[in-house]
Parts: sequence; structure tokens; C-alpha cells
Amino acid sequence: NRNIILGVIFIIAGLVFMMGTLFPWITWIAWGTFWPVIIIVVGLVIMIRAI
Repeated sequence: NRNIILGVIFIIAGLVFMMGTLFPWITWIAWGTFWPVIIIVVGLVIMIRAI
């Protein structure tokens, strides 16, 4: 299902941005520390609605 794939992409993107806070060399991507959590939640909601 396309929505499940979209949800997975959102979750992966959120995790990548969260790792930006752990690894300094990708911190230029991570503007804040809270908005990746929002991206992951959006991805989860999309996946749950797709099921």
C-alpha cells in the first residue's frame, strides 16, 4: 500500500533527523530537536490509517 510506504519514509526521515542531534556532522540538517518526533508521529499515523 502506498500509504504504508509513505509512513515508513516519514519515520526513516524523522530518525535520520534525530540522529543529527547525536552526530555533529549532520546537525546542519537538524534545526530543532523536537520536530523529528512530530515527523515520526505523522508517519505512524499514516501507517495506522493505511491498515
